[in-house]
Amino acid sequence: MSLGPPWLRAVAGPLPELRFVATGGIDAGNAADFLAAGARVVAVGSALSDPRQIDRLAALV
Repeated sequence: MSLGPPWLRAVAGPLPELRFVATGGIDAGNAADFLAAGARVVAVGSALSDPRQIDRLAALV
């Protein structure tokens, strides 16, 4: 089972008072999708050690 952005939207919709932190498998390519789906925070972990992702991640802040 994957708990990606579609799952997050489905749960956050009827429960707007909840605050979500997305972890696991988040990188510069999908962090914006998780934030748009309702995550308040995304944990990018290993993506920070990839110099090709740093500028893209910084643009999300």
